[in-house]
Amino acid sequence: AKRFPEASLYVTWDGSSQRRRKLFADYKANRAAHATPIFDQIGWLRETLPMLGVAQAYNQDEEADDVLVALVRGLLKGQRNLILSTDRDLLQLVTDTDQVLVPAVGGRKEILFDVAAVRAEYGVGPELMPVLRSFLGDDSDNIPGVPRIPAKTVANLVRVYGGIDGVYSSSLAEVTKFQYAKLREAESQVRLNERLMRLAADMPFVTLDPNPDPTAARVRLQDVEVQPDPILAAFGRAVGLDVRRASH
Repeated sequence: AKRFPEASLYVTWDGSSQRRRKLFADYKANRAAHATPIFDQIGWLRETLPMLGVAQAYNQDEEADDVLVALVRGLLKGQRNLILSTDRDLLQLVTDTDQVLVPAVGGRKEILFDVAAVRAEYGVGPELMPVLRSFLGDDSDNIPGVPRIPAKTVANLVRVYGGIDGVYSSSLAEVTKFQYAKLREAESQVRLNERLMRLAADMPFVTLDPNPDPTAARVRLQDVEVQPDPILAAFGRAVGLDVRRASH
């Protein structure tokens, strides 16, 4: 909000991963169950964000990524959209008007992905990212890729043949015998991976409109011992405040 003061803000929430787990039982099976918190942070955020001028979107049966693509391709289509996330699955959404900002995490620097940046980083355009990632897999979601094949080799195959059908209907003359065998062995998993990784643009979702209320937001922030002035200043336009007068 501070860096993009004119922006309208949306947060999408996770619902359920069951649709993907029905396709692949081990989907996200590597993630530890969340302990029951003493303080419900998610519930608190959902109630507080409208006061800060932030809209929300969700589908209780779907993941936040699918809701986000439905939002960007539907309600917000044709606008300039900046998606803030560390999830590289969202790079498939990048267009001339939609960009992904990966924030600095740990020692990694912030990266702004436009179409050119996706091609430079991965060797394929955004439209081919689900195909590329289907071959590479995703450790964070426990989705296995084709083992022991360099990412650059996979990117070249995807770039040349365009899709999974194109790759597997080719002679695969560009790869070694070992790589050929690994690609053939993994074909069914690769095809399943694309179904898991391609986001659903036609997903229905519920929106919660913002209800800016800086006074109520200040009280809620103070209740959890958060200094309200910097937060209200950052969300100044969204909550209807003159940013210069947000602190007092």
